[in-house]
Amino acid sequence: MRRFVPRSPTAIVLSLIAIFMSMGGAAYAATTLDNGSVRAKNLANGAVTNSKLAQGAVSPGKLNKALLSAIAAKGGSGSPGSAGSQGPQGPQGPKGDTGAQGPEGDTGDPGLQGPKGDTGATGAAGPQGASGATGATGATGATGATGTFSAADITVVYTPPPVKVPAAGEGPATEEAVCPAGDVAISGGYAAGQFVQVWSSEADPSGNGWDVTFYNEGENPDGTGPALPVQVQAICAS
Repeated sequence: MRRFVPRSPTAIVLSLIAIFMSMGGAAYAATTLDNGSVRAKNLANGAVTNSKLAQGAVSPGKLNKALLSAIAAKGGSGSPGSAGSQGPQGPQGPKGDTGAQGPEGDTGDPGLQGPKGDTGATGAAGPQGASGATGATGATGATGATGTFSAADITVVYTPPPVKVPAAGEGPATEEAVCPAGDVAISGGYAAGQFVQVWSSEADPSGNGWDVTFYNEGENPDGTGPALPVQVQAICAS
């Protein structure tokens, strides 16, 4: 058998396959074939795989020395080196598309109440509303104490004589009896002759006297006559 010298990794692999196939064929031929009747050229490419080799069937002593040298020259994988220092940060990439909206979260707890704001300006007055219904009449108050009154509180005054009504045909005249200062006229009266007509008898508007208006009708048949005496009386209370 010629010596096979591998020239590349591919040749090494092919050589290993050929050896495995040869040894596998030899193991099979030991029971069914004569020694040397199966050669590498009689095996199809890929016919011999790891699963078809018995455990320990291929040992370093059974391999070609050139193949062992090539495997030794290739060497195994070394241990990983230490991690290098981190490189500088690259530029920011373009903004991605907006993702789909997530589900609504739970409602958070109410926040603390803020401070009271300043009082705003007073607004314009609104229109006046309709008048309300008249309220119920209140209860009658208690009767006051009875006042005291006596004859000593009464004063009667008269107009001083002689007071006369103007002559007939000269128009009416008003005479007044005046109460003392601070008193009030509560009533009054008069005295007059036959031909004197009384037009009014009443308290003075100021309340402190009594006024009577007289008219002389004349004592003569033709309606003429002299002035006639009269008198006015005022009843005053202090």
